[in-house]
Parts: sequence; C-alpha cells; structure tokens
Amino acid sequence: MVAADGVSQDVYERYRRGGKIEWVLENARAIAEAKRRLKSRTPIMRWQYLTFEHNVHEIERALQLAREIGFDSFNLATPNEVSFDDPSIECVNYSGQKSFELRPREFLAFSRDLEPHRAMIEKALEESAADRRLRETGGHDGVTRRVSGAIGCIWPSFRMPWGALCRAATRTTKTTGDLCWPISRLPMAT
Repeated sequence: MVAADGVSQDVYERYRRGGKIEWVLENARAIAEAKRRLKSRTPIMRWQYLTFEHNVHEIERALQLAREIGFDSFNLATPNEVSFDDPSIECVNYSGQKSFELRPREFLAFSRDLEPHRAMIEKALEESAADRRLRETGGHDGVTRRVSGAIGCIWPSFRMPWGALCRAATRTTKTTGDLCWPISRLPMAT
C-alpha cells in the first residue's frame, strides 16, 4: 500500500511533513515496471489517499496517475482527527466514490481444487504466525515478544505515538522524513 495524499509537492507535504512526493511516485513506478517486466500480478499495488480540505482538489489527478503508473486499486479514506497535531489541517469526509479497482483481480480466486493440499494447509494452520515467526528467527526478530506466556507484536503500540511525536518534531525542528525509531532503541523494548 502506498499512502500518498496529494500529487503536488506542496499538497503532499502539508500532511506528510518532509516527505517527497516524487520519491513516492518514482518508487511506485519502479515496482509497477518490475511487475510488468516479470509478468507478475503481485505485489498488489494499492494507493490510499486520505482526504483533507487542502487536497480534495487533487483526487482526480491522483486517480489518473494511479492508472498511468499501474496501481491495482485506489482508495479514498477519511483520516482520524488530526487537529491536535496541526489545527490548520481539516479532515474531509469525501462524498463521492471511495474505492476504485483499476486492474482486474480475478487471479485472486482459486482456479483449482484445494482438496489435494488439505493436509499441508491444516498443518500450516496448527502453528500461529507469531509462533512461526519466533521459531524462524530464533526469538530475536525485534518485533514479536512472548510476555507471560502470550505472544504479541509490540510495534503497533509504538508506531502510533512515535508517528505523532515525530510529526510534531518535524513541525518544530524542521527535520525531514517520517521518523520511525528501530525497536531496539525504544526504552520499553527490552
């Protein structure tokens, strides 16, 4: 998924502080070109566009660009309230069509009988994804933790507060980029 909320630099960086829309588009083009070159249907490319008062005028251009680049889908989403972070940014609940399938996705439907694979599928489902991740990484993946017998992923609890903190930091210190600290540098990650 690509989260790009504008197609011009001034509109894009209004919410994605320090971000460079041209970098986002260059990377999306590179992925789409690799898919074409390899004749691959994956990865499925989805453009998510958060709707704000300052960017709704670029929705049509973004949709056109998504088609040109080769995205599989384009989705408009109303963001959570962000006025606590920047009072000048107003969320908009867009009233038009919000989801666009740009490429047929019939390849996602199973075209053959899965019965011959029943044993393999059932065996794979016996182990949780978290257990498999711990086993495959020797318990040192930096994300999954076993706490009091339970397994969980700790990154979501850090990503949201750190994302908001970093956006606030970029507003005052003029640093660039979406800062996301490595899990090993977070004080509670031990």
